[in-house]
Order: sequence, then C-alpha cells, then structure tokens
Amino acid sequence: METSFYVKDERLEECKTFIRKSLPSARFIRDPFKVGNKWNINLELTVEDGNKLSSLQNRWHLEDNPIKKKKKNKLIQFFFNFYVV
Repeated sequence: METSFYVKDERLEECKTFIRKSLPSARFIRDPFKVGNKWNINLELTVEDGNKLSSLQNRWHLEDNPIKKKKKNKLIQFFFNFYVV
C-alpha cells in the first residue's frame, strides 16, 4: 500500500517518531519535501500499518477541528420533551 500525506512543521518530529516506533513496514518512496509550511511524505507500508497511521491522522484532525456541540433551542427542547413520552 502506498500513501502520501502532508504534515505541519510542528508535527514533523511526532510523525518521524511514530513512523520509527510504530510502523515497522514503512519505507519512504521518496525523500520528504517541504511545500509551504507543510512536509509531503510518501510511504509504502502494509495495510495494518496504514490503519495505525490513519488513527494518528484522525487524532490530529480532531485536535485541529474539535467537534462543536450545537446549542439547543430551549423552547423546542421543552415541546419535544413534553410530547415525547
């Protein structure tokens, strides 16, 4: 499996450490190169290691984009609770 992704400058060290420690099958297809303030990384790895990398990327996404809870309209909530048994 081949994958290509971008990593911010501040996460580069964490990414390198994660690749070394957690992805034994990972091999660089080409050297990482900088595009703006991000690094482009191209890897060849097994599906299992790809799943581990995906979980790291999902964690980063949630840190950058926290889930915002919608504010409930109290009047609508009152009527909803009143009519639902």
